[in-house]
Amino acid sequence: MRNKQQPTVCILWFRNNFRLLDNPILNHISYSGKYSNLIPLAIIPDQYMDPDLLSANRLNFYLEALNDLNKNLQAKFKQKLIILEGKYFESIVYIINFVQKQFSIPPENITLAWELCLKSEFKTIDNKLKVHCQNNSLSIINKGYSTLWPISSILQITDHKPPSNMSSFIEDLKQLPEPEKPLKIPKNIPPLLKDFLFYFISNNSDFNEKNNSIRINLSENVNYYFDPPSLKSYEKYFSQNNITTSFEGGETKALEIFNHYLQKSDNIFNFNKNKQNPVLIKPSSTTLSPYINLGCVSVRYFYFRVKQIYKIHQIKYKPENTIIGQLCWREFFYVMDTFQDDSTKLEKQNKKEITQISQLDKFYISVWENGKTGYPAIGSFYLKVISRR
Repeated sequence: MRNKQQPTVCILWFRNNFRLLDNPILNHISYSGKYSNLIPLAIIPDQYMDPDLLSANRLNFYLEALNDLNKNLQAKFKQKLIILEGKYFESIVYIINFVQKQFSIPPENITLAWELCLKSEFKTIDNKLKVHCQNNSLSIINKGYSTLWPISSILQITDHKPPSNMSSFIEDLKQLPEPEKPLKIPKNIPPLLKDFLFYFISNNSDFNEKNNSIRINLSENVNYYFDPPSLKSYEKYFSQNNITTSFEGGETKALEIFNHYLQKSDNIFNFNKNKQNPVLIKPSSTTLSPYINLGCVSVRYFYFRVKQIYKIHQIKYKPENTIIGQLCWREFFYVMDTFQDDSTKLEKQNKKEITQISQLDKFYISVWENGKTGYPAIGSFYLKVISRR
């Protein structure tokens, strides 16, 4: 039972939902009236420092999305995103313990919230957090999802079996009701705990008010950034010269791209994935895939905006080759992913297999990696793909 004389704090982990528009968990916190304070939290996982697992392009996109989310929180709600760096579990436990000890808030007055995401890479950490909260009398909110329909609803239709092909999967989806409509940005959200930032950084001699983006070491495995870092903060691992894409991360840019794309209705009517030209200077697709993947724009918002255009022009469509069909493919792979093990384990297994292969024939592996197969087109395409990871 909650102590009504103490603040009720919700720690919201922005993990795969870097946006304010159509953010179900943020809306729930805002309109529930249960919480006196909110701590918006984002974590830069330590594995992102490994160039073998993540490219400069992807890290830069992630950091730009963090920066954009922080700016939007400040502009709309005068809130500040708390950005930690380290392992997911250790970083969240650090925040929970800090709130308990510094503000003398009992665990029953603390809620940990994060968006439900069924990506295999998050299965282990989700289970670990749920056990920790249960063992320490902390409340949990797992609300929202990064798909059009809850995966559990789709699995009920497929009898909890992986879909065999796309055609049958689309027929299964037709049995479901329309997805829930996207939510508006909430009018307000609870503030940070009073003097939270002061207490959070006051005991760290490394903090310099003239250089707010400096990384502050909070514990052995957890660091804190007062302001969102840029790729320059990780120049030890990545160089600005490694950035080979012009895409800028964040919700603001995602909505700008989407609105620009929708200005020409022909983009929707004539969309056919099978007829796209991959060598055009300007992409013929929406280019929103990385934004949807990171949650900078809601897949439900995307879906209903496109459906609105079809409705206005009274056009009937079959989803297979349309832009709606691409969203169905996305649902397809999310469902398939639920039948996979933790992707972190798979990555380790793949690395081990690659090592075994390279020991068998280092020469051929080297030829392939350097694009010197004797087929110039294949070599150049491969090197281009690697540079744009």
